[in-house]
Amino acid sequence: MIDPTTIFRDPRWRYYRTERTAPHGVFVAHDDDGKQVVLPLRRSRPEGDAAISVAALNHVANAVRDGRLVQASIAFTHNRTVLAHASVQEIVARIGDAEPRDGIYGPYHWLDASLKLVPNRRGLIDDEEPF
Repeated sequence: MIDPTTIFRDPRWRYYRTERTAPHGVFVAHDDDGKQVVLPLRRSRPEGDAAISVAALNHVANAVRDGRLVQASIAFTHNRTVLAHASVQEIVARIGDAEPRDGIYGPYHWLDASLKLVPNRRGLIDDEEPF
């Protein structure tokens, strides 16, 4: 297997943007074991969290389950450096049955820099609070 932390340094990794993983792209590499994919997440909030599309996560998880990929990882990245990574199966298990948020690219979850689910705090907002 090719180390998923090398997606920005190892020329065996190629970056692709596909409709099925939008708004994310994926890095794909081939070796003797088969095809591997890394779905990189980029920080989009000051606290360092990143969004992951439910559709992209499901597409990659299904590809592993169906045997089309030998390995798939999610990588938390910043400035072309992988800060954390985990297998897609681990991420799916961490998210469990948490309710996704609605976004312009469809349902998504927030993950923190250690790739743990950030709970949905929208339900805690009180519209009556003045500030």
